[in-house]
Amino acid sequence: MKNLLSVLAFSTILFFGCGNKEEIQNEKTQISASEIQEFQNVSARFSERLRTTLMTQMQSGGVISAINVCSDSAQIITNSVAENEGMIIKRVSEKFRNPKNEPNEIEKEILNKFEELHEAGNLKDTDYEYRVVKNNGKDEIIFMKPIFVQGPCVNCHGDENQIDEKVKELISEKYPNDLAKNHTPGDFRGAIVVTKVN
Repeated sequence: MKNLLSVLAFSTILFFGCGNKEEIQNEKTQISASEIQEFQNVSARFSERLRTTLMTQMQSGGVISAINVCSDSAQIITNSVAENEGMIIKRVSEKFRNPKNEPNEIEKEILNKFEELHEAGNLKDTDYEYRVVKNNGKDEIIFMKPIFVQGPCVNCHGDENQIDEKVKELISEKYPNDLAKNHTPGDFRGAIVVTKVN
């Protein structure tokens, strides 16, 4: 994914409670353009590393190899990038395959907003949303960017009647409660979440 050269106008800021996270009152409620660019860059670097790894595995070992990257290596890549960036990084979707990618309440709220924009034909890969919350006395900035289904993704996430039988068997074995299927290219898939604790 190419790095963004411009920063969009600030999104409307909403606050939601989640667990021990509390709405911030009389404190910082917006983040700067430089902070937004930082989040954009981190999410772009993460996306590119994951995409490159998946495509390399698919070209060398086929779809089965790519599934193993998604199930085994993706979390390692996520943790590695997060450690290098000093942030928390994950992917979430309401139609998750891996239960670790199930969204929390704040993430669901943003995913629903993205879904509404997508259904109206107005969601772009340059869009983003963020929230500033209080967590254990510290400010947390939660930044999210949408993920879309790309052409190669349908080998594992497409019409379940057209996915290779061996691929379906492996997915079923690894993810018996899989919700991430019957997608077509261009579908809204979920979001990258980058969280920074100040």
